[in-house]
Amino acid sequence: MKKVYQTIVNKGYGNCMQAAIASLMNKDLDDVPNFISFNELWYEEMKNYLNNLGYDITGYLWNKNYNRLVNPTGYCFKEPKWHEPSMLTLKNIRENGGVDGYFYATVLSPKYFNYTDGFHQRHAVICDLNCHIVHDPNPEYSELISYPLSNLLGHNGIVDILKINKLND
Repeated sequence: MKKVYQTIVNKGYGNCMQAAIASLMNKDLDDVPNFISFNELWYEEMKNYLNNLGYDITGYLWNKNYNRLVNPTGYCFKEPKWHEPSMLTLKNIRENGGVDGYFYATVLSPKYFNYTDGFHQRHAVICDLNCHIVHDPNPEYSELISYPLSNLLGHNGIVDILKINKLND
């Protein structure tokens, strides 16, 4: 993994996603599209870009504590049936392998998080097989101790992990 840093830090329009994918794929920032600029088509653009590099997005691993926070009354009367293979657990992370043992993940934004935004201001990072955040593309966060609500969310504050795997040859 090559540590690449974002050049745009702007609420909702930064390029942490671009820098994180560049880091994961060992590319320079200019060699990776700024996916956020594609608005609602960002996922398709990222998937196409990764496909061209021989990788595929096969889903997400979700932090169920985050889901409980964004929908606090949804679980008051009945415990949901969680799709265990999609839950953020160390077992599921290790079974997905990622890119040489590294994963594209999101956390709540240290700079832009607040309780009134509905917990949606997220920030892209790179983590390892143990949910340790090994690279944050925002150079302003080099001294960061923890991410917002990481004590409630667990997994070092990771909200989700994008499952990126090598395409079958």
